Amino acid sequence: MKYTLENIVERSKKNEDLEFLFFWGHTVKDEITKACFSQWFPAEFEENAIIYKTTQHYMMAGRQNYLMTMKF
Repeated sequence: MKYTLENIVERSKKNEDLEFLFFWGHTVKDEITKACFSQWFPAEFEENAIIYKTTQHYMMAGRQNYLMTMKF
């Protein structure tokens, strides 16, 4: 089933059980855990010759680039 906001709202109104994956923390452990889904989890990658340490760094760089195009 594809999850969309509309789908979740409708299912919630019908009191249907919804499954969510909760995760927190971003500490590297000896095994893969749900923590790897954290935007702060250290998982270095490269895009357009720029190296990002985490997806949070990537998101913040994207936000900066977007804001630089704005006219205030």
